[in-house]
Amino acid sequence: MLQKESVSPAGRIVNGAPASISQFPWQAQLVIDQSTFCGGSLIAAGWVLTAAHCSYEGSVFVVTLGATYLNSQEPGSVTTYAAAKAVHEQFDPNTLANDITLLQLQQAVSLSSVISPVGLPSQSQFSSSLEGQAVVISGWGKTSDDSDISQVLNYVPQTVISASECVAIYGSMMNSGKLCVTGSNLQSACHGDSGGPLVLQSGSVQVGIVSSGPPGGCLSGDPTLYTRVAAFLPWIARYVRQ
Repeated sequence: MLQKESVSPAGRIVNGAPASISQFPWQAQLVIDQSTFCGGSLIAAGWVLTAAHCSYEGSVFVVTLGATYLNSQEPGSVTTYAAAKAVHEQFDPNTLANDITLLQLQQAVSLSSVISPVGLPSQSQFSSSLEGQAVVISGWGKTSDDSDISQVLNYVPQTVISASECVAIYGSMMNSGKLCVTGSNLQSACHGDSGGPLVLQSGSVQVGIVSSGPPGGCLSGDPTLYTRVAAFLPWIARYVRQ
């Protein structure tokens, strides 16, 4: 899996570019138990989506929205706490099956140009492979396996690849609840990006959650594995009313 990371800043998503203010208004920073860091996404005014492997052992979640820099207060940004978490009941930390969690914020945040929810996929997108779709990863993850997490939000465009290509790398970890994204051009999510959103470049719809990183390392060119959001729409709807 992509590890939860310490909160010391520096570095970025591997070979990505700095994001501008309001480019990813759904992006969340999560500091867990004052020691580890993950990404997340706002999907409703009171709810943040992230990975179960980030959250299943955590108890105190500090959530920052509307920021592009790490550990800073920017105009319009909000820092709050999660009041409750819902980790998928069948999450398996060994196989990363059902790697999804919802965090309920202490109170709904006010929406603005720098804080707004990402769209969720339609049920029909679960039956689509999405192979060849242009997507974008965003987060404060490392630039390489041995750097620190980033001080600034970064992003990188990528492409969804076929399940068969991914099975060759991940074996049984690749299933109908996962998506796989190319690591070509040595561009990739890395440690610290876990739990962050994978979004269609057209339409701002979140199709994935960063789950497992390249087996050969962030600069290996191997694909990255994501929780497939469309596979969990009924589970999300148990908690969040759109």
